[in-house]
Amino acid sequence: MNWLIPAVISTLASSVILFFVHAYLYHYERDRSLKIWAIAWGVYSLRFIFLVLLIYLKHPVFLILNQVSSVWSGFLLLWGAYLFSHRTFPRAWILLSGLCSVWILFAISFRLDFLWLTLPTFAFLGLVNIWTGSLFLRFKGIGISGRVTVAAIFILWGLHKLDYPFLHSLTWTQPWGYMVAAVLGLTASIATLFIYFQKTRDALRTSEERFRGTFHQAAVGIARVSPRGEWLEVNARLCEILGYTPEELRGLTFMDITHPEDTARDLENMELLLQNKLQTYKTEKRYLPKDGRILWVLVTVGCVRNHDGSIRDFITVIEDISERKRAEEERERLVLAVEQSSDSIVITDTEGRIQYTNPFFQKITGYSRAEALGQNPRVLKSGMHDTGFYESMWETLLRGDTWSGRIVNKKKNGELYTEESVISPMIDTHGTTINYVAVKRDITRAIELEQQFYHSQKMESVGQLAGGIAHDFNNLLQAILGYGELAMIDAAPESEQGKNIEEAQKAARRAVSLVRQLLAFSRRQVLEMVDADLNTVVSDMAKMLRRIISADIALQLQLDADLGSIRADVGQIGQILTNLCVNARDAMPNGGTLTIRTANVLFREEKSLRPSWAMPGRFALMSISDTGHGMDKETLEHIFEPFFTTKEQGKGTGLGLSTVYGLVRQHNGFTHVESEPGTGTIFHVYLPITDSTITAREQGTDSTTHAGTETILLAEDNPFVRELAQTILEKAGYRVFSAVDGVEALEIFNSLQGGVDLAILDVVMPRLGGRETYDALRARSPELPVVFASGYSTESIHKDFILDEGISLLAKPFNRNELLTRIRDELDRTLKT
Repeated sequence: MNWLIPAVISTLASSVILFFVHAYLYHYERDRSLKIWAIAWGVYSLRFIFLVLLIYLKHPVFLILNQVSSVWSGFLLLWGAYLFSHRTFPRAWILLSGLCSVWILFAISFRLDFLWLTLPTFAFLGLVNIWTGSLFLRFKGIGISGRVTVAAIFILWGLHKLDYPFLHSLTWTQPWGYMVAAVLGLTASIATLFIYFQKTRDALRTSEERFRGTFHQAAVGIARVSPRGEWLEVNARLCEILGYTPEELRGLTFMDITHPEDTARDLENMELLLQNKLQTYKTEKRYLPKDGRILWVLVTVGCVRNHDGSIRDFITVIEDISERKRAEEERERLVLAVEQSSDSIVITDTEGRIQYTNPFFQKITGYSRAEALGQNPRVLKSGMHDTGFYESMWETLLRGDTWSGRIVNKKKNGELYTEESVISPMIDTHGTTINYVAVKRDITRAIELEQQFYHSQKMESVGQLAGGIAHDFNNLLQAILGYGELAMIDAAPESEQGKNIEEAQKAARRAVSLVRQLLAFSRRQVLEMVDADLNTVVSDMAKMLRRIISADIALQLQLDADLGSIRADVGQIGQILTNLCVNARDAMPNGGTLTIRTANVLFREEKSLRPSWAMPGRFALMSISDTGHGMDKETLEHIFEPFFTTKEQGKGTGLGLSTVYGLVRQHNGFTHVESEPGTGTIFHVYLPITDSTITAREQGTDSTTHAGTETILLAEDNPFVRELAQTILEKAGYRVFSAVDGVEALEIFNSLQGGVDLAILDVVMPRLGGRETYDALRARSPELPVVFASGYSTESIHKDFILDEGISLLAKPFNRNELLTRIRDELDRTLKT
């Protein structure tokens, strides 16, 4: 048997070499077929080791191991072929291999003849090799020549396996048998490696062609970049994105076209890649294309590594995201617009559950976003609308239409507010409603302003009517009072005629008081404006007020020591205070507390109690509060209307508060009233603060002698008043020239060539009014004293008539003494100056 040892050793050596070759290739290629083939050749090598041991030790265990290793090496070669050809390995081969192993153990244990021992085993191995050859022949992944060659080698090897049990007994054939087996095994192994590399080469070529096609035809920019940042290879799309040719890009680095603000982040990421701390990264950055614009791109960078793990180059995928960025910026602008909107915006799902609210919603309602999300808008329900209101709203929305209207809602703190709402369905591309969007504007303040404007217009209309009546009534009263006084000159006071005239005069004077209240309400009262200290006015009035209120009413003064000065008619401010205190007294028939308080108040542009027509700024506040029975909301809406009263018949004219309203408005101020039944009432009077210094106004000079001989020009359109005034003046010794209007007055003045000592002008006259006549006379004679006489009506001028400093005004109706005194005072003052 010594001739067998070299043959076995040489076959063992070739098998071991094939094991190491396959193991080495598997280490780099990581292909499972190589792994299984390496194991197969390792097991096949064990067969020959056991054969050598059998030759020398002759123990039956080594025969068993020799035969079993031969079976399983064939099994493993077949399994590797199935893996190589990407076929599913049949489990029947495992069963057959196991049965052969059992047969070997049985045959040796029972000392069967060599033929019976080896025939099943080598029949199985021959079948395995022939089947392996047929697998390679049927594999389409390589060329036909390669398949046929490998298949033929395995089939020959299989046929050789089949003849082994029969030829083994012929001693002369044994060396040749081992040699042929070794050659066929080695050839089969080399052939399988050959077709493996052919398959790998074809796969690599296909992969590279696929990569090239993908690289150059991709819809995104792709580039190979060196570790130094140089462009090694670029595709057409990248050139299109950047505006450079491939040649131009290959002369640049990626840093050359990166926005300066993004370079530091790029360099940091590349350093992490080179240090193996990152395998890939994705970032949004800005490129600077050839045309100079700024281009947003999404860059994904991966590594191509060498076998030693070092980076060969980078594969960079670049996607133009400029449109997406613009869309995101547009979305961000829309989000900011919604978030910063001064309207409340709410988005709900189709069931009405709130999914979004903007910050203004929280500001208006008091509900935070966290509190509102998931809630139904009915949390704002005020109870001011019936179910039909909401049913109509939902019917509109479910039709896919937009609903708009006013809703009274309730804030978290229980306060009611009114919103102008527009609710629209949000419809997707399929025409399905997916959300509802409500844009709501708080119009509570606007409604208040509307109501203020309506009330102001109503009061203005009533005021115009009252002023017109008062003006005409004044002229009648002027005649009654004037001629009554003239009649009293000739009648004895104790006579029946004198008493009758006196009673008529008393009634006329009461009518004059009523007319003046109407004028005050209509803001046609003539005011003599001075700079005044409101605290001083209140303090001076306090003693008189204590006399008119009941003894069981406590009067308290709370005056701000730093109160600013006001521009006002002090007498009319006293009238305002008196009227309000009398009202407060009547509201406390069983006694109580009357408090007068002053304070400085600053009203800014934003929402406040200040009405729309009042300018923002500093105001002096005078508050008159009582602890009386108070008023309901309906009464509050009418308290400033003339002749409106809640007092018993005969106990009030209904002009007290209307007078207050008119005088306050004439002072450019406004009022605010707080009252509820059973809680008392507070009247707040706001008067503008002036920066002027309070100065004493020069008073007219008293005169004990009212008669005179001077020449007086009288312009009055009412014949009764004109004739009465002319009669009184002429009886007092004055020379009087009368005119029916300003035009005639100027003609008379010109005809007298300046020989006029004083002019009396009605404020309202046809053709040329009193003020225009005054200006014309002063232009001709700057020192001419002028007295204006007026019952003052809405026709006078377009804005309130306020007396300028140094201009004298005589209010109608006037009596004989008032007229003569005023004329004498003005003439004497002119003589002194």
